[in-house]
Amino acid sequence: MNREELFLILSTSSLGILWGANSLATSLYLRSLGYDPLFIGTILGVGIITGSGISVLVSILADAYGRKKFIMINRVLSILGIFVFGVLRVPYGYLVVNQFGGSLTTSFLADKSRNLEKSLSLQTSISQLFVVAGNLMGGLLQFRTLYVLEMATLIVSLVLVAGVEERYETRKISLGLKSAGVVGKFAVDSLIGLGAGALLPLISLWFSLAFNVSRLLLTPLFVTSQLSLSLGTLVAPKLGEKLGKVRAIVYTHVLAIALLFLIPFSPTFLLASILYVMRNVSMNMTSPLFSSLVLQLVPREERGRAQTLIQLMDSIPRSVGPTLGGYFLSLGVLWVPFVFTGTLYSVSTGLFYYMFKESNLPPRANPSNPPDKINNGRD
Repeated sequence: MNREELFLILSTSSLGILWGANSLATSLYLRSLGYDPLFIGTILGVGIITGSGISVLVSILADAYGRKKFIMINRVLSILGIFVFGVLRVPYGYLVVNQFGGSLTTSFLADKSRNLEKSLSLQTSISQLFVVAGNLMGGLLQFRTLYVLEMATLIVSLVLVAGVEERYETRKISLGLKSAGVVGKFAVDSLIGLGAGALLPLISLWFSLAFNVSRLLLTPLFVTSQLSLSLGTLVAPKLGEKLGKVRAIVYTHVLAIALLFLIPFSPTFLLASILYVMRNVSMNMTSPLFSSLVLQLVPREERGRAQTLIQLMDSIPRSVGPTLGGYFLSLGVLWVPFVFTGTLYSVSTGLFYYMFKESNLPPRANPSNPPDKINNGRD
């Protein structure tokens, strides 16, 4: 592995700190500023839709004009957003934090890597460690200290990208997609996005409201959940080989949905935590099989745009979800987000099986072109 590959791997993987910290701390931070659950959900939702729109435009421009400059713009905007959000305490700064860049860095890595499979494997492993570190930081540090460290992480990531040379031949902008029919079938994933958006960004707030627990007590839960998922993803290829990709995805989702319905009726924090960890693992462990399915069904030359469109179909309804979830929590009806999300997951899983049951294939051993988004969990 050369120096530039290592720089790009560390640049992307280090952003796991932001993901791990913000998934735990953001909603609780906004609550500490005095905002109600409905406003918190709205901010989180608008952040998702803003990022989705920007990422589509940027992915098209970056394919035509080069990735490095857009990655660096992303890092600068994210630093400014966190400064406004976490230091100046203006909630709208969240809207420009890390809105695009991860998939661009992966594409940039593909241009530089001599052994892409090895590089992506290393990137995924390191990213998981950074997410766990972010969980610990989000649970243990004072909010302002946390956001200052997030800014420092982004500065390091920016410097690493700046140290990589890019010689990019300008290409023609292309919007066409021959595989539009196949990509359109993945619209069923929009129900997953809506359901996940209504619950997952607010899950730490839900635990706080349901069991009156602090960030300190939630930290082991988030760390355990992430580490368990890391182990679970190692099992996914074996499930795919035995059951086929589609059945493996559907069976693990059915288990996750059953566990999801049980969580809000748990009498204790411990039981709810155990169910949450098991649900997270079973719902997301087969996400590599989902990405691999996309790679098999979409032509190589269209995979970048196809991945972006599939992500967009998930992200748009996901952006509406936090507002709905925040509204449910503001009413004090704490079980409704789980039933709402579980119902949408059930419908989506059924439609997914109907659409893709003929594609129930074992995983491809070594796909020639990896998905743009690493750790693209189902949620």
